Amino acid sequence: MKTLKILLIIMFTVVAAQFVAQTVNNGQLTLKPTGASTGCVADSTGDVLCAAADGFYISVAGGSFQKIVAGTIPPPPSPTTISCTTASLATGSTGTFSASGCTLK
Repeated sequence: MKTLKILLIIMFTVVAAQFVAQTVNNGQLTLKPTGASTGCVADSTGDVLCAAADGFYISVAGGSFQKIVAGTIPPPPSPTTISCTTASLATGSTGTFSASGCTLK
C-alpha cells in the first residue's frame, strides 16, 4: 500500500510538472468544425460567445446573438450621396448637423 502511494505521488508530480513546463508564446483555442450561427443557443442566466462558420457571435443575458466584427469594417456599397432640401452645420465644418428632406442615393 505504501508503494502504491509513492507511485501515485510520483505520477502526479510528473503530470503536474508537464503542465507547468508547457510554455506557449501565444495562447489559442482552435474550434472546428464550426456550424451556422443559427445553431447558437442563448442562455437566459448568462452570456454566450458562439463560434460560427462566418464569425463569432455574442448573446448577453439571453438576448439575440449579435456578430462581433473584428478589423476594419468595409464601407457599405450605398448610400454614396445624401441630398437634403435644408441643411445647416452649427459651427463651420464641425458641430451639430441639422437637416430635413434628405434622400440617400
